[in-house]
Amino acid sequence: MWKWIKRQSVSAWRHGKAWAISVLIALGIISGGLYAETVGFSYIRATERVDGSPLALADIAETRLYCDGVLVSTEAGADQNITGNLTIGSHTCHATHVDTAGQESRASNVVLRVVNPARPNPPILDDPPGPP
Repeated sequence: MWKWIKRQSVSAWRHGKAWAISVLIALGIISGGLYAETVGFSYIRATERVDGSPLALADIAETRLYCDGVLVSTEAGADQNITGNLTIGSHTCHATHVDTAGQESRASNVVLRVVNPARPNPPILDDPPGPP
């Protein structure tokens, strides 16, 4: 009788453990896709438009950041730095400038940016445990 109860308990514990791990993995995947990290990029500004005509700094209305083919961020002017929110994983990114007439520059070189999940901080104990 005790062997049967023990076997049933171990089996139930294994199934419960597998279920709990599955739920945690699923939650990690969902929250991993929603989590965004602010990532900074620096660049050398473009000096010509798509058609090859010169692009003066005074003519640049905004800078655009594209990652994985999607517009991620826009910033006024061309201060050689731009930030965007990226999810955890690998992303291919490039930047362009848009002039005051709405004409876009050629795309910058493509860079690969990898965003890793933040490491959790260990808990801080208020009072260290004393001797037993």
